[in-house]
Amino acid sequence: MLPSRKIKSCTNCRRRKIKCDGARPTCDQCVLRPPRSMAPCDYIPLHVPHSHETPAQMLATIGRLKERIDELEAQVPDFSKVYLAPPYPASGQGSSGTSSPLDSSSSLDEEPSTEFILDLLDSFFKHFCPSVYFFLDHREFRDSVHSAGSASSSTSAALLNAVCLWGAILSRSEHSDGDIDYTAYFLQSAIHSLPRELSGVGGRPAHARTLALTQAEILLSFYHLREGSCEQGRYRCAAATSLALGTRLHELPARSSAERVEYPAFPLSASSASVGLGEVSSDVGAKAFWAVVILNNYWVLADGGPSLISNHWSDVGTPGFLNPDTPPDLHLLAKSTILFERAVALSSAGFPDPMAFASLDSRLFNFQISLPALDASSSHSSIILLLTHAFTDLAILRLHARYTWTSAESQHNAFAAAHRIAAGIEGVQGGLEDRDPIFAPIYTTLATFLIAERRLLYDHQFNVDFEAPRKLAEVETLLGKVVGALTVLGVL
Repeated sequence: MLPSRKIKSCTNCRRRKIKCDGARPTCDQCVLRPPRSMAPCDYIPLHVPHSHETPAQMLATIGRLKERIDELEAQVPDFSKVYLAPPYPASGQGSSGTSSPLDSSSSLDEEPSTEFILDLLDSFFKHFCPSVYFFLDHREFRDSVHSAGSASSSTSAALLNAVCLWGAILSRSEHSDGDIDYTAYFLQSAIHSLPRELSGVGGRPAHARTLALTQAEILLSFYHLREGSCEQGRYRCAAATSLALGTRLHELPARSSAERVEYPAFPLSASSASVGLGEVSSDVGAKAFWAVVILNNYWVLADGGPSLISNHWSDVGTPGFLNPDTPPDLHLLAKSTILFERAVALSSAGFPDPMAFASLDSRLFNFQISLPALDASSSHSSIILLLTHAFTDLAILRLHARYTWTSAESQHNAFAAAHRIAAGIEGVQGGLEDRDPIFAPIYTTLATFLIAERRLLYDHQFNVDFEAPRKLAEVETLLGKVVGALTVLGVL
């Protein structure tokens, strides 16, 4: 502890840089000058720094610090290889006590084997291929992981850990171990790898790195959506959006140079900030951009916040610059989420423009009746189509919900949409807990609407509204289905 020196100036006089007589309890300056509070002055002792070390001891300390710096600099890993865990020791060496950036509770004694990683990848692709949320070529990705020991490997550690995170979740029953939490390990490893790769370390091609990091951010944001972590999920979604816009994946062919919006590039190195669609497959770039758009609109539903790219995409209809071979369900889901985001923005604007309301209502109606009918299949395509129907009906519900008691047409449209969403629940009731995490926000939004309507109908059934009891029974039936689905999902 540093020694103290008795001083004469109070803190107020020192702050004003005036001479103090040191009178106690109140000095003359504080009595005669504003604010004249007459409160006792504070006399805080000054700490006089000095060293007890001799010059030889100080030189020895400097030498130890230099050795520690050299030791840390020598730990730069070989970036031609894929590291699942951060390349730092689990505990510090020497007197510095430096520990791993990862929490020790999520560290493993040794790197997972290649066979184990490939098993996790197989579990991941079984659920995510084909998928809106994984836009890269899954065969190329798996091959790059299999050959990760070669110098030509371009596998992103952040992306590999994000994929393994989902693989560990989806195959938890197969790889359960009471002493090892693989999800926490892969999550923290992915988060730790992202800053290093964003800075351009590793020498991978800029376009490959940015696409891989965009994919990793999407998967991490989707994981937080599953866990209900809105702040972390929104942050990861914002990072994916910044990467997509910063690498100009938003430049649709239909836009002229005069209409083009200049977005600030994500803070990457100069080589990666100039990446454009000319350096990547247009189909992969298109899928990456629309995956980001869909994810943004998922978060509009999940936490009610605005979309990060809403104001710049008011003229976007059906995504038209995707490869013709792209499955049509991606086109439909992208448009349904965009229409939902527009309905949220319009209904949140206080008193919306009647012309804008009528235009969006007409578009929603025409889009809804043009959708393919749902079937009882549990295939991936059917799940995406179910989500498309659900987002379209949620858009109709959101647009008309505030007018259900002032407009018979709005009441009819809103309840028809609610019935269609509830009917879709029955189609996926079996194994619902293994479905897309966005189902939980969908059914929660529907339940919120039904609970509000139930409260109003309960009040009106004692008035002259003879239809209120029938409508109340209808709402309670729908609410029972939704509550059952939420119970299966673990929300309730």
